[in-house]
This record gives sequence, C-alpha cells and structure tokens, in this order.
Amino acid sequence: YKSTIQKKFIVNNKKTTFHHPDRLRVVLFTPDDLYLIKGSPSKRREFIDFTLKQVSEEYIHDLNNYSKILKKRNLLLKNEQTNSKSFNVVNSMFTESAAKIILKRVNFINLLDELSGPLYEEINQQSNKIKLRYALSFIVNSDKINLNILQSSIEQHILENHDKECKRKRSMVGPHLDDINIYQDGKIAKVFASQGQQRNMVISLKLAEMYAFQRVKGFFPVFLMDEVLAELDENKKNQLIKHLQKAPFQVYISSVDFSGKEEENRFVYLLKKGQLIRKE
Repeated sequence: YKSTIQKKFIVNNKKTTFHHPDRLRVVLFTPDDLYLIKGSPSKRREFIDFTLKQVSEEYIHDLNNYSKILKKRNLLLKNEQTNSKSFNVVNSMFTESAAKIILKRVNFINLLDELSGPLYEEINQQSNKIKLRYALSFIVNSDKINLNILQSSIEQHILENHDKECKRKRSMVGPHLDDINIYQDGKIAKVFASQGQQRNMVISLKLAEMYAFQRVKGFFPVFLMDEVLAELDENKKNQLIKHLQKAPFQVYISSVDFSGKEEENRFVYLLKKGQLIRKE
C-alpha cells in the first residue's frame, strides 16, 4: 500500500520546499536526547548532520553528494569490481567528498566544544569539565587537519585495508563511520558520568547548539524543550531557568506538570481538548 498523501510546505501562503531559507529554524530537546551521550555513534552523527544542515546549504549538498558516491562505491565492492577503472574514479571522488564532510564536522564540533564547556559548568554547578572531540574512522599522522591531509589519510587507509574491504564488500572508512567522543573530566561520559550528569551534558549541548547557530547564521532559532525540568533537582532546575530567563532567544517548554512554576514563566498555556488556552 502506497499512501497518496504528500507533505506540503508553505511559507507566506506559497508552496515551497523543506530547505527554504525562510523556514522556521528550531533546536529541540526531548528526553530521548540522552542517547546523544549513551547511544550508538549513529545518534551522534545524526545530531551533527542535522545541526549542520540547519546552518549550511553547502553541507546539505556535500552530504547528499557523499551518500551517492558511497552507495556507488559499495556497489562496486559488492560486485567485486575493485580492479576496474570505474572504481579508481569513484575512489578519487569518494576521498575528496569524505574530506569535505569531515572538515566541516570537525570545525563545528570544535565550536560546540568551546561553547558547551562554560554552559555545563553553569548548569551542573560543579567543577566537572565537558570536552567534545571528533573521532575519525582512520588514522591521521599529523598535528593539524586540512582537506589535503584528510584526503591523503583516507587514501592511505583504503590502500592498507583493500583486502578487508573486498572481503566485507563495503566501505570501511569515511564520515558514515565516524563518531563524536564526549568526555567528563577526561573520561568517556557514557561510561563514567552519572545519569543526571549525562542529562546536564545534553542540555548544555543543546544550548551550545543555539549559540553556535547564532554564531554562524547571525540569528537565533527557536528553542523547544520537552519535559526538560522533570528529572532535574531543584538547584539545577533553577540554574537552567535562570539562564533561559536572560537568554536572547525564544524558549518554549512543554510539561505535564507546571505546578509551582507560574512565577518562573511569563506565559503559561494549557492544552485542553486539542486547544491551547492561556493560563491567567
């Protein structure tokens, strides 16, 4: 069964595309975002890809291009055509495209690292330090990273792992296998940080995403937070609300229980029978 219903995107009553420059930009926090810390690498790759696609049209193009080339390369590996001229051409395109994606990710992770540190200390109210590092799926024998160094490192990895790739019939290097390492006090957070600390890290990362967006685009998106206060203790809850009250962006917090929080929120709306009603 194939549905005939299609999504339509409208801006100012005119039909448009999802990537229209005037679309509403948002950063969303939900309880499921805890998997940014303790989940699989794919969750963290999705996070960085979604964030970068919000701030860079070029990244959207580069990522789509990489996906097409990766698919073609994997098909050649699967069909055992690694000695063909086509494979050499695709390899060249693959390393160039992969290097572009990785460099943009590394630069953005460095920005998030710079911004999230002070935010984590403020909300966590402790001396713990958070650190973000981009984790490559290959070795780079250099103290610095640029397009040429990344491309040559990927090429070297492909040469050294040619037999393995042929045996497994899939690409064993590239941004589709990379990860983001998140540390607390120099230790891997998903192993050594508590559940509460992990939640505070995610909140700090989402706040850092807001400020990074503004740094790149020159304006803030809207911050949507679902059940962010539910599992925070009073001190951390107060620290977060205090930060949001003075923040230079719009914040919408949804919760099943706002009792006792009226003084902390300028506007409170209740959802009743599918309608939003202003609480007086």
